[in-house]
Amino acid sequence: APVSVEQVTAPIAMTAPVAMEPGERGRVMRFFMPAEYTLETLPRPGDNRVRIVTVTAQTLAVLRFSGEADDEEVATRKAELLTGLAGSNWEPVGEPGFFGYDPPMTPPELRRNEVFVEVAAARSETFSPARHGGQRDTK
Repeated sequence: APVSVEQVTAPIAMTAPVAMEPGERGRVMRFFMPAEYTLETLPRPGDNRVRIVTVTAQTLAVLRFSGEADDEEVATRKAELLTGLAGSNWEPVGEPGFFGYDPPMTPPELRRNEVFVEVAAARSETFSPARHGGQRDTK
């Protein structure tokens, strides 16, 4: 007998933040799913341009700001974030992105915005495991 497979879709309330990052074909928007869902219970998207992906844990450097988040302001804040990381114990991994927390109708002065970049511990040429309690390889 033929089997009918029905695609289940359901509306999900908007979550914050919404991430915007550079992608292969323009900007990519990332929505974070509410905690009550698992990958198995999450309704399937009704639009084939929407993909559900698992994002591995990341360590991010973040710079918060309020006001308009137009392309120019976001670019300025991304540069400020990267400048702030220079000379720190963290180095950027990949390209910076943007987190928006508020709906468009929120007055600009009340909006919470963030620019972010994934970071990794910077490698220090002066680090010595022997000086920091480690053991040297004597082979």
